[in-house]
Amino acid sequence: MRLIFGGRVQGVNFRDFTRRQAEEHHLVGCVRNLEDGTVQVIAEGQRPDILHFIEQLMSGPPHAAVNSVDTQWVKPSGDFTDFSIRY
Repeated sequence: MRLIFGGRVQGVNFRDFTRRQAEEHHLVGCVRNLEDGTVQVIAEGQRPDILHFIEQLMSGPPHAAVNSVDTQWVKPSGDFTDFSIRY
């Protein structure tokens, strides 16, 4: 799954929150800030886990405000062994 979150998602610990949620849901992938102020998430795992993960991210950490999420189901690459924050 490739996700782009919009709103107040940078500078509010959204990436760390995402990493912790991914680990709780046994997902692998990565999260990174994009130059346009959005956050990109790539997550691989079981569909039910990904759907619950998205629900958690929509709430976000304190001080975050998710206004939009663009989702795209993509074929898993198998390149990830854990979930990381990319800089």
